[in-house]
Amino acid sequence: MNTSSPRLQNKFGQCGINQDFCTKSESATGAPGTSAPGTNGCISNCGMDVVVGSAPAASISIGYFEAFNRNRPCLNMVITAMDLTTYTHVHLSFGEVTRSWEIDVSGIQEQWELFLEQVGFNKILSLGGWSFSTEPATYSIFRDAVAPGNQDTFVANIVSFVTKYDLDGIDIDWECKFAASGQSLSTV
Repeated sequence: MNTSSPRLQNKFGQCGINQDFCTKSESATGAPGTSAPGTNGCISNCGMDVVVGSAPAASISIGYFEAFNRNRPCLNMVITAMDLTTYTHVHLSFGEVTRSWEIDVSGIQEQWELFLEQVGFNKILSLGGWSFSTEPATYSIFRDAVAPGNQDTFVANIVSFVTKYDLDGIDIDWECKFAASGQSLSTV
């Protein structure tokens, strides 16, 4: 990792591609996902340097499906209504994590069962999302799950879940680095 050039981000911690979108911020350690005290960090560790490499061996097409939308009176869809044949990877959102670091899909159970029946693409379950990452009842779960005393259990539970359901991956969608109180999670 090149720690000599700072990562760039906007005031929400999202990375951009130019100086207008980003502000420079470097933590004392230079570790990915960190920034100087009192600033918003760039959690994806991006910058403005263009890296040119060889083309991938095969192209991929990624789709994201909102499984949590079934209770809406309109603008909702069952996953089987989509033509998924053009995708090499599909993320189903959102599963949750319990306080015992288990994966919970009960909130999207109907869509989850239909998702598992689909074939022809890599299946990835996205965990978290904006609400899970920011609501007072759940915002601390990811932070607690990755704490040194809980990491091994959390990882073992993820591996067990992926194996049990023959998934191709898990996407941890920890969207907001701020606690419900507005404090940075690093200071909570």
